[in-house]
Amino acid sequence: MNVHFLNDKKTGLLVFILLLVLVYFFLQFHVIALYEPGGIHFIRQVDSLNFIKYYRDHGMQFFHTGSYCLDSTDGRGACEFPLMYYMIAGYENVFGENIFLLRWVYLAITTLGLVAFFRAVNERIAFWPLAIALTFILYGSVIIVYYANNYLPDTCAWGFMLIGFYAAGRYVTGQKKKWLLIGFLVFTWAALLKPTFLITYGSVSGGLFLDHFLAKRGSFRSFIRQYGAWMLAFGLGVVLVLLWSRHINLYNQQYHNSYFLTQTAPIWKVTPEFKAEVFDYVSHYWWDSYYPKPVFYVFGVLILAGLIAYKKAEKWLYFTSVLAWLGMGLYFILFFAQFKDHDYYFMLVSFAFFTSAFNGVLALYNLLPNRRVHGVLALTLIGFAISSYIQVKGRIEYRYNLPDNLYYTAVYNKLHHSEAFLQKAGVDASVPVIVMVDHARNTGLFALRRYGWPVYGTSQQEFERLESLANSESDKACLVLTGDSLLQKTQLQPFLGQKLGSENGVSIFRFADMYRERAAQQRSQRP
Repeated sequence: MNVHFLNDKKTGLLVFILLLVLVYFFLQFHVIALYEPGGIHFIRQVDSLNFIKYYRDHGMQFFHTGSYCLDSTDGRGACEFPLMYYMIAGYENVFGENIFLLRWVYLAITTLGLVAFFRAVNERIAFWPLAIALTFILYGSVIIVYYANNYLPDTCAWGFMLIGFYAAGRYVTGQKKKWLLIGFLVFTWAALLKPTFLITYGSVSGGLFLDHFLAKRGSFRSFIRQYGAWMLAFGLGVVLVLLWSRHINLYNQQYHNSYFLTQTAPIWKVTPEFKAEVFDYVSHYWWDSYYPKPVFYVFGVLILAGLIAYKKAEKWLYFTSVLAWLGMGLYFILFFAQFKDHDYYFMLVSFAFFTSAFNGVLALYNLLPNRRVHGVLALTLIGFAISSYIQVKGRIEYRYNLPDNLYYTAVYNKLHHSEAFLQKAGVDASVPVIVMVDHARNTGLFALRRYGWPVYGTSQQEFERLESLANSESDKACLVLTGDSLLQKTQLQPFLGQKLGSENGVSIFRFADMYRERAAQQRSQRP
């Protein structure tokens, strides 16, 4: 065996990139990259695309964000920091709309994150087969793989998190301002997308603090000299995230938007029955999607090794991993209710697995400085990783075909090619629409590229919503029915006026004159 070849970092990086491309092809990423929104959390994927289109329709005003749904004033609403949406909207203004572009950009960022993590490991473990094995076994999560090639902002935040971790590692060893700046930019951007990702920035910064004072017994003066700039950057990042969070709350309050979650959902505010339900989801329904069960045992061994061989670990990494777990525990407590239905919350939790597994492998690498032992460890991890990806591939395909997801995507798919049909029926692009039935706030409206309002079902409550919208908006809006069966509803008949057209089970109506007159009268009385 050529020892120097297996130690060469450039060779290791090339091998890693080649294997990553092969894994992407095995997981059908080249096919999924051309998927429109779909699968688990399809609704939130469409929300992201709404932000891009809203920018293009409203003059590219950076702080004025929104969606097609007019339940809020002018559709206004804010959530994650919209710089990525803004840049893509600017690109589309020049080159035309490309619905896949957000997915491609996020995939590129997660890929850079994986490369960065591999390099962080290989900087400290001069045996690239082991660095490759560790990176791939950590990536082998159904949730991480599924969202790594997706439209959700968590995808981007996750990639930035790993890039920031690499930058922190380089700063620890080199103290170069370049890595300080990169770490600040990507960690802060990740937290501006998802404020809870501040936990990762805080864990790394806290690790530097504890390493200096507990492990190295350094003085406060030497700490300021060595890490003062990093801490100042971290503090600035916290301030920027707090300011953005404040903007979100004020903006949504001003425009009457309560759609996005901007508050905690702590464990002490849920009922005992719901608490048991959340624990059941986390420990059974989602558990295999976090990681395959055998891989959890591997991580358990690595984490235990990192704790036992504490003196052989890199203290900064050790403290970072400990703080990461403490942070994730706090995260679980404060956002407990969300863990039932939001599997992508694990994207943040994975940081604790990445850092603690890295710490454990590094401790074993230093404790047992024998290439044969390192080779056996690498082959063991690769074996588990291969087994994981075989399971992951099937689970990813399953996620795009779950009956519940098909239920939500059905209206989107039906309306997706109806934009031209509306134009043909004489419904101008400026005319708002009321979509009945749609199962989500923005999906059907985005498919039509029209502003308006969804009606979510045919219950008495939803007919009351339709009545309210008809009384206030029917003089300007048209009614889009997403299924022929709706025409059999006797409650619907009084709302129907002139039929403008029908195609592929989608029907378009003007509202009955009675409602149009009421709406016009109401509109004339508005200030």
